[in-house]
Amino acid sequence: MNLKNKLAGDLLKKDKNLSQEAAQRIINNADLDAWICLIENSDYILDFIKRNAAQKLFYACNPNNVSNLFEFLDYHSPDFDEFIASALAEYGNQEIEEEMLAILKNGTNQQKAYAAKFFCLIQKDEASSLLFESSQSDYKPLADNSAMALGEMKDQDSYKYYLDLLDSDDEWKILNAAQFLSLYNNKEALLPMLKAMSKSTMSEHIAGEIASFEKLPSLFRAQNKEIQEMALECFDNILSGLVEVWPLSVCFNFEVKACIQTLLEDLQQGSDLSSKYSQLLLKAKNRIELFYANDEYKYDEDKNTLTELEDIYNLLNSYPESFWEAQIDNLFEEIENGSKKRKIAALNLFATLNIDYASKELIRFLEKCDDENIICETIITLSTIGGIGSVQNKENILQKIKNENLKAIAENIFLTCV
Repeated sequence: MNLKNKLAGDLLKKDKNLSQEAAQRIINNADLDAWICLIENSDYILDFIKRNAAQKLFYACNPNNVSNLFEFLDYHSPDFDEFIASALAEYGNQEIEEEMLAILKNGTNQQKAYAAKFFCLIQKDEASSLLFESSQSDYKPLADNSAMALGEMKDQDSYKYYLDLLDSDDEWKILNAAQFLSLYNNKEALLPMLKAMSKSTMSEHIAGEIASFEKLPSLFRAQNKEIQEMALECFDNILSGLVEVWPLSVCFNFEVKACIQTLLEDLQQGSDLSSKYSQLLLKAKNRIELFYANDEYKYDEDKNTLTELEDIYNLLNSYPESFWEAQIDNLFEEIENGSKKRKIAALNLFATLNIDYASKELIRFLEKCDDENIICETIITLSTIGGIGSVQNKENILQKIKNENLKAIAENIFLTCV
């Protein structure tokens, strides 16, 4: 990559001697122009090249020049704050620790972000209150680094504050709490986070936070039944959020392929959750095939992500059609015996896959169902797959719906099919 600043460009070169010499000159001379050029172009540099550059800059530091790094703190990048923090921690002294504490108190948000990263490595009790304040910043790198630092310090006051915040009536506060707890990295927060996800209207976002600090495949086999079922719900939300909330590259972070492999293995062994496994596998197949077949979802992804996407696609399509037909049959069991959320997820999948031959069973289910939300979802599904015209006893069904908004939706669908 050709950068306008020569030293910054040389730092990224394959020539080890040239790049290390550039790193040494940048640090020794506190070359702010080179640093700004590097930060401004960080989003366009491949990750492994950035990692190599950060490593070379770290090796260029020593006790005599490490204080030069303070010149760079006005320009923050999450890609390079680990190097800054590590060098200051490695070669620092009491004076540097006090300076970083002062920055955390009075610095700009960008400077504070570096200071918070520093206190991930050097724990000082005096920093805890400042880090807690910074964890509430709108500047995400600062909030994230502060959460990680407080986690390293095992600060209980901040942990309890954000744990309690999961019960807030404000959805954004709940999401902020989940983001903090994910980075704080106390595994005891898992169940409260799963419960918050399950009742939230921002469930996909919270699911991503859970998948960022816990391995979902292992949770599918948790001894705690509540955790196991909500972990499956979490993966359902992950599948919904792909492309809509996050880029496809999160397939690595969230271990999507390992999740699918675990579901396939456990399905063959038999379980009372088999029908949920079927729903998730069918949904995964539908979503992955959509992304794989359409360039609009792939044009901005790197080679590694595209390879991972192809591997997942090939894994799912290595199973014969008869296997997938059996999973559709299992969806009927999910509607009959699953929880309310699981019933709705299965109904949505019938609609998404346009399984028109399901109409007869869905009408039978509709006639005996008493939950107005599920009745409405079933009517919507039948409308989507073309089975609404076969529904009899419409008036009896409508009488079971007490919510006026839901009833209006159902009445409108019934009227349009006449």
